[in-house]
Amino acid sequence: MPFDPHALPHVDCVARSARDGSIWIIALHGDFDALTDAADNAVHTTADVLRSFGGPLVFDLTEVTFCDSSLLNLFIHTARQRTLALVGVSATIQRLIDVAGLSGYLKTYPDLEQARAALTSHDDSGPQPFGVS
Repeated sequence: MPFDPHALPHVDCVARSARDGSIWIIALHGDFDALTDAADNAVHTTADVLRSFGGPLVFDLTEVTFCDSSLLNLFIHTARQRTLALVGVSATIQRLIDVAGLSGYLKTYPDLEQARAALTSHDDSGPQPFGVS
């Protein structure tokens, strides 16, 4: 039987998406891989936020149990458009970020408070192109 991308199981992976002061937090949960539409749901939520909110975004990954390049792709595209921070990054996801060569591009913080402090004190001169430090 051929692969049908429209037959992917629906996974509601966005636990929370809300403005919190001067930042927007998108809390994700579950598995993000090619066998579910979880990344697509996160992409749609993120696109809605990018259209309606002009400030920095924080992805809370505390409850993400697995991710592949589909989620990293979302982070890269978002970071090209907006100041971005990742919090609650597990050792496995950090390893994926490091192996992909994105540790200098995707900013990670241990918790929301540290991300908020970095983002609110950050002089946002706009996103840097990928590979530019």
